[in-house]
Amino acid sequence: MSAAPSPARVPTPPRYPEPAPEIDPVPFGHHDIAPIDPEPIHDPDHVPFGLPDTAPLVPEPVPAPVDLPLVEPFIPPPPPADVAPPPHVESEVHRTDLLIVFLQDIPAPCPGEGTSG
Repeated sequence: MSAAPSPARVPTPPRYPEPAPEIDPVPFGHHDIAPIDPEPIHDPDHVPFGLPDTAPLVPEPVPAPVDLPLVEPFIPPPPPADVAPPPHVESEVHRTDLLIVFLQDIPAPCPGEGTSG
């Protein structure tokens, strides 16, 4: 025996908003640029774009050469003769007789060996 679904449980299809009409932002045949202002705003700090085509009538003054003082390099004085020189320390970074061991070259532990026990 099958019963018809109750009207409260009938799913209603989702309602979509009405599509908005397409608006052409620029009418056909018109340019998409702002109109040119016949009276531009006066800017007292206006700097023309680019370099001037003509050289200035009065050249800018060139600073005179400056004599820099000669600074002697600092050379430390030699140590006294009665003080022993510090011992020579050889770093192991530059040694070439040290072995290089890669992890894949180390054999796996045998059964019963290892730290997990």
